[in-house]
Amino acid sequence: MSNSTDNGFELTIGEIETLLIICGYLGGLWTAGRAFEVFGLPSYLGQILTGVLLGPGIWDVVPFTVGFEDEGRTIWSVMGSIGALLFLFESGLSVNLQQMRLVMGRSVLIALVGALGPISLSYLLFYGILSKDLFPSTMSASFSLSPTSIGLTTRLLLETRQFRTVAGQSILTASFIDDIIGLSLFLMLITIASG
Repeated sequence: MSNSTDNGFELTIGEIETLLIICGYLGGLWTAGRAFEVFGLPSYLGQILTGVLLGPGIWDVVPFTVGFEDEGRTIWSVMGSIGALLFLFESGLSVNLQQMRLVMGRSVLIALVGALGPISLSYLLFYGILSKDLFPSTMSASFSLSPTSIGLTTRLLLETRQFRTVAGQSILTASFIDDIIGLSLFLMLITIASG
């Protein structure tokens, strides 16, 4: 059964249901963000909690696989990719390159500790627990702990009005460098492991 309009555009009941779920989910995210702000907490905490509660792990209100299955993707992964791109674009528009240059030295040090610290400690932990080297599995698990979430870091700095401060720019610059280090190491591992 489908609803058609004069121009021949048709939506099935399943597609309408999917659109309603998406609208309800986005409304829930917005409401949770606002509710957390009322209590003086960052809105992204409420939005993350909403995603966890409504997702397939707990209440399964938001279906994990809707549309795009033939391409191996879900509507949620497509929406997430678009949202991440827009958010990173917005972050890039707010970057102060002059201030970033001023904090580059300390940011590199912070990034090296932030990238190599988790990698080293987790590798030692995995190696200690398993008592053998399971290359590339232990390295892969270790490298996955290194990258930061630039989007989340930027949002937190913006919400706390620290984005344009020296400390905020140091954190943001260190996050960029940390991600470059972590992802570069991860790509090298994939290249080595694949042959």
